[in-house]
Amino acid sequence: MNSSELKNFSKWHPLQQSSLVAVPKKWGTYIFRKSGGGQIGRLNGSSDILYIGSTKNRRGLNQRMRQYLHPGPTQLTSLRINKFMKETPLEVAWCITDEPENMEHELLKRYSQEHNELPPLNHATKHLLKKQLEESVSIQDSVSTVLIKPDIDTVCRDEILDCARQLVKQKGQNRLTVKEIVNCMKGRRTVYKESTIRTHVVSKLCANAPRHHTPKYSDFERIGRGIYRLVSVAYDF
Repeated sequence: MNSSELKNFSKWHPLQQSSLVAVPKKWGTYIFRKSGGGQIGRLNGSSDILYIGSTKNRRGLNQRMRQYLHPGPTQLTSLRINKFMKETPLEVAWCITDEPENMEHELLKRYSQEHNELPPLNHATKHLLKKQLEESVSIQDSVSTVLIKPDIDTVCRDEILDCARQLVKQKGQNRLTVKEIVNCMKGRRTVYKESTIRTHVVSKLCANAPRHHTPKYSDFERIGRGIYRLVSVAYDF
């Protein structure tokens, strides 16, 4: 799957401050590639697409591109791509649509079906992980090849713990509510539903969960009504 095959997308623009004037303030789906193009070897075939995303921001695509150029401290995807493009300049093209998330999903599904993996800068979605749950997936990039066996609970747990550590650092105290963790994950555009996140915190990851629950890990401890603490946390604030 190559960018040249995609219909109704704009021409390419450098992902830099001077190009923002051309980026519309409308909803849309967008793709990144290396400046000037260039094929990247995938598990099956090759592609010039590095990332597929979408936005429904109030100021649309323009605001989303600004976030990549000036990421906030909790915008992990923006921070990750911002770091990458400091070494590898990127170009962006977009398609204006009233259903950007649906288009993003279809493009990611098509890419995954053709290459047996996602674009290099995309993270796995819950739906794709489910399909890969019982199989080992080889993820290859230009640096190394890593063999992994995805697990839905483990991936959700990792996201929750990362948010919890961030919140502890920001607040300066090891005292968290489930709502704070949910909001943090929503801010990162998690694929997990609020009910799933809550179940993990109060049950699967809680050392002193209610008796009718069966914890899988002992990451949290309930210290009050709706209040939890991380059992093990490194204080570097």
